[in-house]
Amino acid sequence: MPRKCPVGLDFASVVRSVIPDQQTIETRQCPDICVGRISNLSKQSAWLPIDRAKTPSKIATMPSVILVLESPHKDEYRSDPLPANGTTGRHIRKFADVLAQSLGVAEDADLVLLNAVPYQCSLGRPTKFFRSKVFRQAWVNGGSELFIARLKTWYREGDVIVNACTAGRPGKPLRDDVEDAIDHAFPCAGRARRRHPYCWMTAESVNQEWARA
Repeated sequence: MPRKCPVGLDFASVVRSVIPDQQTIETRQCPDICVGRISNLSKQSAWLPIDRAKTPSKIATMPSVILVLESPHKDEYRSDPLPANGTTGRHIRKFADVLAQSLGVAEDADLVLLNAVPYQCSLGRPTKFFRSKVFRQAWVNGGSELFIARLKTWYREGDVIVNACTAGRPGKPLRDDVEDAIDHAFPCAGRARRRHPYCWMTAESVNQEWARA
């Protein structure tokens, strides 16, 4: 069972420091979840309710894939917060077995979904407006430490951490900041870089890696 994470982030204050007149701020944290065994995901049209607990145990005893996204957007807040709850989730379920094969991980391994910043940095608007500015401000005001603390509650020796965050330009790519944090905290972990699952249209696109800027 993952340990309770002791680190916090005052997301509302972060948003107001970037956009002082912002009236509506989604303050619910989108949970990190184990969505189950990779071999079962392609059969599902949505994440199964049993996997929506905020701190579930991993199901399998073998190494898992921990898929890191940058931050939740609109679909993740249609009801109770849930990561990858729209197109991104559909692509993950469809191509998770392809990802596992490319990583050399058994398809019976678990898949964990984790947002680097677990709050709605886009503020529910098109991502070009606020997402990257808010993410960067959150990252330097406790977001980085919160990410590492949460990742440590999930990671077990042998797991593969996949950085599938978006770039979020202009400026230093968001995924580079996330990669730096993983480098520092998990220097010996199995690692991979992949494009954001929203772009997973074919098996070939799932296996496309990104390079640092």
